[in-house]
Amino acid sequence: MMTIFRIFLKNAVRDVYLLFWSILLPLGMLIGLGLYFNTPEYHVRLLAGVIGTSALFWALETTVFYILKQRNRGVYKLLRVTPMKIFSFIIALTLAWTVVSLAVATILLIGGLVLFGIRMQFGTLLIFYVTLVTATICFTLISFVVANISKNEGQASIYSNIFAMPMLFLSSAFYSLDTAPTWIKTLSRLNPFSHFVSGLHSTIVFDLRGAAANLFILLAFGVLALIAAILTFRWDSD
Repeated sequence: MMTIFRIFLKNAVRDVYLLFWSILLPLGMLIGLGLYFNTPEYHVRLLAGVIGTSALFWALETTVFYILKQRNRGVYKLLRVTPMKIFSFIIALTLAWTVVSLAVATILLIGGLVLFGIRMQFGTLLIFYVTLVTATICFTLISFVVANISKNEGQASIYSNIFAMPMLFLSSAFYSLDTAPTWIKTLSRLNPFSHFVSGLHSTIVFDLRGAAANLFILLAFGVLALIAAILTFRWDSD
């Protein structure tokens, strides 16, 4: 499994998507929106939202197309004749993507802390990274499900956006949902990304109880996503 992990990790860091969409664009959002909405409260929301959005699209969008491309090239057919189990394969790719997500989030976190003058304690910083790892694993597993039900890149693009966009908009990543209709708030509570962003926000403002509650909910979503990824997994495109 370690060999597969290293291969996935090497391919991940070479992805052009990583440089622009997961690093440069989020940094631009931090600077641009931070200057436009220049209040300490929004700076905290913005930092959590940008890091969360970067992790979401890296884990979900990038992984879907990578899995689909490798499967359509017949790479997974070759792996099928090896002793590697589906569970081990999924975990290897998920961990590789998680390592990259941690590195990207660290860059964005340092940039946001320096730019906005925000301070974090070691204890909350630890919970921040645990939340980030849990969420990235969850979204990467969801990407397996999306790739498994997609037959081509066109379908993959549609399905990944069907998953990602509602999760983004039904969250408090960049705006408050306090005055939203009840049904919007209900959908938000069923949204793993909403709990991810809320968890990050809680760690930044030292709300350990809120951070822990959101973390446990993310763990539950992660277990469900793992089961779905295994049940829908396909070695070939047929």
